[in-house]
Amino acid sequence: MRKFALTLSAAILFSATPLSAGAVTYDFTDENKYDVGDLSDSLIVGGSSVSATLSGSGTLSFTNFDGGGLVAPLALDHDGVGVGDDEITVGSEYIDVAFSETVAVTGFHFLDLFKSNLNTDAEVAEVWLGGVLTYSFTADLLFQQMGGYSFAAVSPFLADMLRFTAGVGNDGVGVADYALAGIDVQAVPLPAAIWLLLSALGGLGLVSRRRTAVPA
Repeated sequence: MRKFALTLSAAILFSATPLSAGAVTYDFTDENKYDVGDLSDSLIVGGSSVSATLSGSGTLSFTNFDGGGLVAPLALDHDGVGVGDDEITVGSEYIDVAFSETVAVTGFHFLDLFKSNLNTDAEVAEVWLGGVLTYSFTADLLFQQMGGYSFAAVSPFLADMLRFTAGVGNDGVGVADYALAGIDVQAVPLPAAIWLLLSALGGLGLVSRRRTAVPA
């Protein structure tokens, strides 16, 4: 199994407070959930149905999985999602993933993320949060098997939308690109959920007081 190095570009992280549920995976390699013309899927996250909807800089598409005997915790019906083909290419291509509720993101799955055979360059998967480049995942070590599967576990951080781009770096063959294969999420950390609830209740209380106030 290939390994990879993680370069943290700009961290927007939240403390790893206890989470209210275990992680679930939005698996973009599962053709029963994600395929051309079907770019949204819901999973039960902490007891709520949370959908992840994909969009991007062009036509999003998938191709048949070409990773041979790769073993990964994904369906591997296809290579994941890309722009125009099954990959996100460096330049103007990007993919946005919008969640119907705020989630705590805990990990990322990539395919076709390779390092050059000469060990001089490597492809890079970039993750943006709120317009800020938050993570850069760089392929590491020499090519070992088909698929270029990489998994990155991260400290939980809150997000309702993520953008994925390709960074500068190549595997020595073709162009710098990779496929977005999956995202691991958990329910929002309990302290954050309580804060959101209190904020909402406070707003309702303010509206109520304004409605019942007697004009001067």
